[in-house]
Amino acid sequence: MENEEAIVRAVASLNHILQNEKVLRVSLETDSEWEDDIKSFDISVKFLPSDGVGEQ
Repeated sequence: MENEEAIVRAVASLNHILQNEKVLRVSLETDSEWEDDIKSFDISVKFLPSDGVGEQ
């Protein structure tokens, strides 16, 4: 359940950023070199916060 909650928080944060902030760059990296057929991907979003630098 902890993983699902972390995913929900991450998606909510991403949605907020995409709807409310000036997005500068989005990158997606896929890693298929893990053992046991496990795959992963990382999303990186660089943005300018609209309500102050460093505040969330």
